[in-house]
This record gives sequence, structure tokens and C-alpha cells, in this order.
Amino acid sequence: MSKPLAIGLIIFFILIITGGVLWLTLKPSGNGEGSMLDGIFPSAGRRDNSQPDGDKEKDEGIKIDQRLVQITQTAVSGFALKNEGLRFIERSTGHVFESDSIGANKTRISNTTIPQIFKTAWDSDAEGALIMYREEENIRLASVLFKGTSSEGVLLPADIISFDYAPDRDRIIYLVKTSAGLTTFAANPDNTKQAEILRLPPADFMIGWPAANSISFLSRPSGEAEGVLYRFDINKNSFDKVLGPALGLGAKWSSNGAGVMYSIYDRSIKKPRMFVYNLKEGKTIDLNVQTFAQKCSWPGGEDVFCAIPTSITAGIYPDLWLTGEESFNDHLWKINISTLQKKDLADLQDIDVNEIKNSGDGKFIYFQNKKDGSLWGFRFEE
Repeated sequence: MSKPLAIGLIIFFILIITGGVLWLTLKPSGNGEGSMLDGIFPSAGRRDNSQPDGDKEKDEGIKIDQRLVQITQTAVSGFALKNEGLRFIERSTGHVFESDSIGANKTRISNTTIPQIFKTAWDSDAEGALIMYREEENIRLASVLFKGTSSEGVLLPADIISFDYAPDRDRIIYLVKTSAGLTTFAANPDNTKQAEILRLPPADFMIGWPAANSISFLSRPSGEAEGVLYRFDINKNSFDKVLGPALGLGAKWSSNGAGVMYSIYDRSIKKPRMFVYNLKEGKTIDLNVQTFAQKCSWPGGEDVFCAIPTSITAGIYPDLWLTGEESFNDHLWKINISTLQKKDLADLQDIDVNEIKNSGDGKFIYFQNKKDGSLWGFRFEE
């Protein structure tokens, strides 16, 4: 090799190496984000003022037939009714979206990223939410307020095991597990103005706030254990049993808190059975259907709405369904609790209904498909 050529090659390689070093030094970092807690809610009052792009999402409502509409194709981590539309959290990103009643005109209202959400509770106007999520090996609970295109929030104590929003005011309630049992607290959404409400012995309760002056405590449902439902009356300071003990007890309150839909596990047939209980009259009504309380909604009045599986294989319920070992294809039914007249509203085909809610105007009923987390709506006849 000639000397000039060798010198030229050396200079060439030096230039390549120098360029590579400069590129590695000056290139932007992967995402510019710190830890999840730094990016979400380091303290109360910290706001995320990044502006969502405002673009309409392409994944708009898909009309399956004249009345059944698929609101989202992706999984959501809870949804709430807002005005004449919906708010929901995308499971994969934690971004909050809003749409009209049929899933169209969908816009992102928050860029805050909270992945691995598995439980949410919304306030009455869908402006705030309690969000439980996983961060690596830890379980976090955040109280978040959505205003316009920004969000603010605060992390709540790590020892909270169950929580809910008040149905009529800006207060939250939660259960804290201690060595002595359970303590119930009420507080503002930012966890200020805390008030201890009730102390209970050790138990595995899920807490709810179905009516202004009533707080409910439901045992975690299992076909292998007898569950109970209690109600704490805030005005009377009384703690009374409403239902149970019963195997597989699941319960869903009516919208006004005056009644309870509940399911039990019937060991003789190895399937669930569904009932309605009127608190004022102390009257129980057998709906004579096989489904779960989580699949039903009672907006008030004489009609309840239930997603009823086309068939249920004998087994231990709701355990097999809750763990995903059994899945169903549902029909949507309307049942009059006075006459027990039943009307099959829709064949939902491949949908296994989980969470279900009626719109305030009585025009829609919305539900999640447990199989893939997608959100759906059904329009009633006008």
C-alpha cells in the first residue's frame, strides 16, 4: 500500500469515529421523562400543562347494527358518563378521552400517562377520578382532577385497600388496613380535611358510597365463602346488615340507593342466581335468571337491565368468571321487577359484559367487554 493511501485511510477512519462520538453526545434522549412519580403526581397541586393535540381520534364509534355501537376498539380502564357523552381512560397509556354518546367526536383531554391502571372510581360529573395502578412491584392510588386540557393530582396513602367517590359532593371515602382491623376515612379528593368514620375488625370488604348518607361494605365475592353486605347510615351512625350471609354474594346498588340487585351462588345447580331487594319494604324478588350483579344496572323505577349469558357451565361462581377461567356470550335483557316481564333487547354475540351503566337521559346503556376491555353502547328505541 502506498504511503499517501495509508494516510488517507487513517484520516477517513478518524473522521468516522469523531462523527460517531459527536452524534452520541448530541442526540436527544429516548423520551425525556424521569420516573413515573416525577412525571405524574410528585405532590398535591402539581399540574400537567402540556397541551393535547386536540385531533379527533380515528377510532370512532363503530355501528354494529342500528342500536349497538362499539365506542372503542382498544381496552379502557373504567368509564364515566358526562353530560350527553362519555369519559374513559385508555388502558395502554392512561390517557383520558371524551366522546359523544355514540363514540364519535373523540378527543384526548389529558396527556398524563398512567399505565397499568386496574381500578377507577369517578366523581359525579366525571371531572375527577381515583385511579389505582401498578408501578413496577408497587400499587399506587392517585386522586386526579381533570380540568380543560390539564390535570392535577396527589398520591394517596399506600395502605388503602378500597375506595369510592361520594355521589353528591366533592368527597371521597376509603378503607385503610391496620394491625387492628379496618378504619374508614372520608376526605376531600386531595386528602385534606380527613375524618374518621368507622372502625371495623379485620375483614376483606369493598367499600361503596351508593347514596348521600349511606356507605356500603361488601365482602369480596366467592362461591367458596359466605359473604355479607352492610350499610352504615351516616345520619343515624348505625351499622346494619342488609344481605347475607350467602355464598358468592355480589351486589349492585340502585342509582338512588333505595334497593340492591344481588347474585348468589346456588350450590345445588352450581350456577349463580339473581335477585332484587327493596330496602324500604324489606322485600326480596327472585328475577329467575342466571347472571351476576356486576352485569346488571338499576337506574331507578321498575326496570332493571342485565346482561345474561346464553349458557353457563356448572362450576364455582363468581370465582371462575372473575379469574377469567370461564367467559360468556351475553344477551342484554330488560326485566320489570313488579311483573317480572322480560324483554330480550339485543344479542351481544361475543361480548362478556363486566361494568354496565345507564345514561341519565335514559337513551343509552354502556358496558365493557371483559374479554378485551373495549367499551360499547346500546341505544334504546325512541
